[in-house]
Amino acid sequence: MDEITTTGPTLASGISGGTVHRRTLALAEFGVDVARAEDLKGGDREANRAIATAILNGTRGPQRDIVLVNSAAALVAAGKAAGFREGMDLAAAVDSGAARRKLEGLRIFGKRSGKDV
Repeated sequence: MDEITTTGPTLASGISGGTVHRRTLALAEFGVDVARAEDLKGGDREANRAIATAILNGTRGPQRDIVLVNSAAALVAAGKAAGFREGMDLAAAVDSGAARRKLEGLRIFGKRSGKDV
């Protein structure tokens, strides 16, 4: 995978002060369960849209977990969260419905401009 996986530990690299640091990220740092690879598999455009919509509608499970894990890591990297658990809490804001409402606004805009979003 090209992202943090929830199927097991992930080897991560970072640069600080010109030095590359490598470490293994454990799922316990994020507070999520180990997933099976088949639980994370996407599909065609419609299948992937259904997965994204389910996550934005608050459906919990392995697909949501991997989205939140990678969002949490991005929040830590951006200095918006002190650690992965805090990043997970911030990323869980997806459950507020704000992201779903934003997507719906983009869909409406897309329809008005002749694009399928």
